[in-house]
Amino acid sequence: MNKSRLSSMLVSLLLTFSSICAFAQAPLETRLTELALERNPDLSAARFDWQQAEEQMTVADSLDDPILSLSLQNYPVDSLAYDESPMTGNEIRLAQKFPFPGKLAARAAIAEQTALSKKEALFEKRLLLSRSVRETYYRYLLQNSILAILDETQNLLTDLIRSFEVTYATGKTSQQQILSAQQQQTRLLERLVVEKSRRASLLGALNRLIPGDLPNRELEQGRLPRQLPELPDLQKGVDRALEQRPVLQLYGHLERQSIQQAKLAKLDKNPDFTLWTSYRFRDGGPMDSVQGADMVSVGVSFNLPYFNSKRQAQERAANHMKNRARAERDNSRDQIRFNLEEAHRQMTRLREQINLYEQGLIPQTQTAWQAAISSYQQSRSAYQQPLEILLQLFNQQLTLEQLRGDYLVNLSWFKAETGELLP
Repeated sequence: MNKSRLSSMLVSLLLTFSSICAFAQAPLETRLTELALERNPDLSAARFDWQQAEEQMTVADSLDDPILSLSLQNYPVDSLAYDESPMTGNEIRLAQKFPFPGKLAARAAIAEQTALSKKEALFEKRLLLSRSVRETYYRYLLQNSILAILDETQNLLTDLIRSFEVTYATGKTSQQQILSAQQQQTRLLERLVVEKSRRASLLGALNRLIPGDLPNRELEQGRLPRQLPELPDLQKGVDRALEQRPVLQLYGHLERQSIQQAKLAKLDKNPDFTLWTSYRFRDGGPMDSVQGADMVSVGVSFNLPYFNSKRQAQERAANHMKNRARAERDNSRDQIRFNLEEAHRQMTRLREQINLYEQGLIPQTQTAWQAAISSYQQSRSAYQQPLEILLQLFNQQLTLEQLRGDYLVNLSWFKAETGELLP
């Protein structure tokens, strides 16, 4: 093996290894999105639809096939002889149809705009799929965090029940009080079953978006991030969406397609031409003055565009399509702007609530929990106080995780509206 070939193999292996490492080091959210873009069957169908439309571009600006005709002309019916009459002959005819100038260009432009609109529809589906994957992923992480809080609360409640059992032996706690705490523990166990079922459903939804194997172990270990992304800039998001959003480009292509269709309808009022030529083989006859000489003919034919009502209807239909595309584009632009503003409002509100829970409610409740445990252990308070505060802390932690999950879901919504494909 020569040195150049060995060097090229080493470079190829290094590039492959580096790409694998880069994929492995990418965030799980990004990797799941990439897998969805690669595997999702609905996306594959849209991709084939676009490719089919691209192939139609070749068909649109092509001429019709030439027509070859073979005919036996003017044979006497009583004898079918080919050399009795000077009118008898065998003819080969070749004809080619040529559309009126401009028609092929208009058809090609229509096919091109159709293919481009299919392409933008594919990109829009990619965007919506990316959003669905991210939202499902965040909701799955939320369930992981909820289950972790349930486990932690179960452990604290178990320790509290043990302390009740100790004081019960000394007569400071009644059996009814212990049973009440155990009842709360059973409710937490029921909640644990429900949340596990929800997590399994979310995994099924994620697997529907991403057929095939998923990194289930890595998914189960994931949690919602403690440090949430910063609030995005609303105006920059609006500007980017109006510039890059595929659905807006799609309606632009549909508008240009309708303009070309109206142009084609006008051109259809002009006739198409068919040029033809023929060669006639003759054997002559008794009265043939040219003694059976062969003959050649050349001619042109064209259709008469007399019934123009259908062409006028096609032109009106194209104009309606143009107006519809413009209206849909304006409506989509307004909807995108509203969605961005709404997602930004939701994230602003959620950010304020998260700060309130992180910096105020939960630290205060944790302090109250420690004080209630100390007071109970010193026999200065009843059992209800630490139990109630523990359940209050549990609900506040769940609410905080729900707020974090909602913030990330709205962030995914915001990014998808701006046209961002990957996290």
